[in-house]
Parts: sequence; structure tokens; C-alpha cells
Amino acid sequence: MAIRRPTPIKLTANQSKSLQKQLSNQPTTRSAPKSSDPNFPVFEIPVNKRVLVYVPNHVVMDANGEPTLRMDEPLLHAVQDGKRFMYIRCTKDAFLKDEDGNDVLDANGKPLFDGTCPLCDGTDVPWDLANLTIKQKCSKMNLDPEDRNNNTVKGIRSAAFSGRVLKEANKYLTFPIVVIETENDEGRVPKMDENNNLIAHPMWYHISESQYNEKWLSTLEGLEDEPTHPGGHFFVLNYTYDTKGKDANKRDSAKNLKVIGKTIKKSEKLRQAFDKMTEDWTPEKAMEVVVSNQAYTVSDLTDIADKLLEQPRDMIALLQAAESTGKDVSTGDGFNLVPPEDSGRAALEDGMKKGSTAVAQMDETDEDDADGSADDDLDLSL
Repeated sequence: MAIRRPTPIKLTANQSKSLQKQLSNQPTTRSAPKSSDPNFPVFEIPVNKRVLVYVPNHVVMDANGEPTLRMDEPLLHAVQDGKRFMYIRCTKDAFLKDEDGNDVLDANGKPLFDGTCPLCDGTDVPWDLANLTIKQKCSKMNLDPEDRNNNTVKGIRSAAFSGRVLKEANKYLTFPIVVIETENDEGRVPKMDENNNLIAHPMWYHISESQYNEKWLSTLEGLEDEPTHPGGHFFVLNYTYDTKGKDANKRDSAKNLKVIGKTIKKSEKLRQAFDKMTEDWTPEKAMEVVVSNQAYTVSDLTDIADKLLEQPRDMIALLQAAESTGKDVSTGDGFNLVPPEDSGRAALEDGMKKGSTAVAQMDETDEDDADGSADDDLDLSL
């Protein structure tokens, strides 16, 4: 169906001038919002900068009776959406009961959550496709797919496994931080407003559990009071690194994160103010507004999984048929199947009924060989 060209809006001279000015200064962005509520933004990784933050001291007791930081701890599936990656919350072992102990049902009479996760159930399909692809490509090149010392085989295996459209769920941690603006983004000298108050913004901090353990826990062990969690402490998140003459980027900044504990003199009132500022930043709120943490029903996830895995299943059938007939899929010998680039996006648009789309969260990922050292103490007395 052809798209009808809309009629241009007619404005007064002043209205036209105002609108033109606004539309000529719009910020460009390549990613969808990570929060569905602008009042509860998600922290974005800065490129090659240092950030001064405070972790609010909201604490709960864990199963062992030990104090731990209050946070949302979702299991997230990485899903390939065309050329992007998204994260969708796992629903395994989740149930929802009413006050009488009965399952809460959807409009079709099915439980919203029944303890299953269709995405978990579907993770074998991309693995099967990856292994068949590796076998087919190596066979064509007379290579042993199990030869881990062959660089060509390594490349084939890496591409096939990384290209899986659905991956197993991994745990992430989401908790609030307060970002304190500093001069020249160096994480040292705080900026003040016209009333001589610190310029600070509460945000969600989102990180994989493995990276939290690597980047944060070692820092906590080195602090004087040896805390078991970062709540009630100041830190500098150091994302700077040697670019070796290349342009700095977000991914390498994340890889090189160093978490550095800070001593802030006479900061008790400031800590209390930041704690009060973030009282409403609860795990329940994170699940409500952080896009990757939002929960979708089993029915929604079933639709997503079915559509997302339709093409991989077709490709598996194709490769298996080619294997039995000796025809070459890669050259189109007797077959014609091209995976659509946006099959993942279509699946999500059809499957999710909340009106929001999970987007990739760039986290403090991968290995970091650099060691951070603490800067001088700061005095932020009020």
C-alpha cells in the first residue's frame, strides 16, 4: 500500500520560527531509550571519561541474613534483532497468583506466568543451526570442524556461535546511583549550580553479575571498612584508556572500566540527601521502567520465540536436506533460502504487547588488565 504524503502544517510566522529552530537542533541518537520513564533514566557509559558517583545506601537482608544492596536481579536473554541485540527477561520459575491462590489469567484464559520460559526452551535451535553451519562450511573447505588450532576453523566457529539469534539467560544487576557532575568530566572537581549546590542526577546502573563481581567486588575488598556492598559509598568510574591513536569508543571504554573508591570528607548530610532522593528507586520500579528488565507474559514470549526461531528452523531443515543430497546451500545449488535481516524485529513487534521494545544495554563488559589507583580525597562539605 502506497504511503499518502501528509499535508504540511500551516503556522504563523512566530510559530514557524520557533518550530524551525527546535527541529534544527535535535540531538541525534542511534539507540532506543533504555528507560520507558524519563524521570528514571539509565546510566549511559561515557566515552573515555571519569564519572563521580554515589551508591545510595538502600540495603536488604539476603537469604543468609547478611546485608546486601537492594537491586533488581533479572535473568536476561540476548536476542538478535536484525543487526542489533536486545535483552528480554526470562520467566522461568515465575508464577503469578491472585489472593485466593489461583493463577492470574490472560484474556484467553491462559496463566500469565506458569513457571516456563519459551526463550529458554528455544535456545537449542540456534546452537543446532550454528553446529550445522560450521560442519557445512568446513566440509566445503576440506577442514576438520573440531580442529581448534586452525585459524580458519576458529573464525568459522566464532562467527556461527556469535550469530545465534537467541542466547541463554545471564544474570544482570540494576540499582540506582547518583551521578555527580564534575569539571571537564574528570571525576574530581564537582560542578556547582547558581545556588552553590552540587549538580547531581539519580540514574539506574545496569551491569552483568560477572562484571560486577570482577569490577566492583575487588574494589570493595580494598576499602578501609571492607563493606560487603557499595551502598553508602562514593566511587569514581574510570572509563579512560590508551586509545593508541584511534578514536575512543563506548565498547573499549566499558572494557577498561576501573572502579575506584573515594573518601568524601564531611559528607554525611550529602549521603542522607542522596539516599532520600532515591527512596523510590526500588527493584519493582526497575522492572517497571528499565526496558530490558520489563516482564512479558509467557504467551508474549511464545509468540516471540516462534517467530524468532522460524527462520533458524527452516535453515536447519535446509542444511540437513543438503547434507543428505550432497547439494551446496552456500551456492544456491537447488535451494533458495535467504534469512530476512529483520526477522527478529518483526517477531518483537508482533509478540510484545506493552508497546516498548527491549534494547541492547552496553555494560561494563569483557576483560580489564589495567589496575586503578585511588585519587586524592575530596572535600564536599555542605
